[in-house]
Amino acid sequence: MKAVAQSIPGMVDGIIETGRKTLSHPLLERVRQAKRFFREVPFSVSLKDKIMEGKIDLLYQEDGGWVIVDYKTDEVSGNTLNERFEAYREQGIWYARAVKKVTGGVVKKVIFFFVRAGEIRTLTDFYLT
Repeated sequence: MKAVAQSIPGMVDGIIETGRKTLSHPLLERVRQAKRFFREVPFSVSLKDKIMEGKIDLLYQEDGGWVIVDYKTDEVSGNTLNERFEAYREQGIWYARAVKKVTGGVVKKVIFFFVRAGEIRTLTDFYLT
């Protein structure tokens, strides 16, 4: 098992529980109903003098456009969760730019899925050029 290989055997039960909770979340049911979905999507996008590279955890297409999901394993709740969401805002905008550039399609939203808390926060107020 990977937990043993990574020298974290005491965390196995927590990792399994987090996985189960994540897979049973209503967001993942929406993904399973999607027209298309992709996991671990690599990207590289530039804007002016910046280049951003990374991997989008989950990308799916539904009526009206693309939805980006970024899994977050932060141990947060309440106001701290909202503060962390705000800290990730720029990352979400870069992901949306990359998907728009590659697909030429509409990016509806970027969802940050805080898996340990079982909470999602959605970014829709971005301007893509």
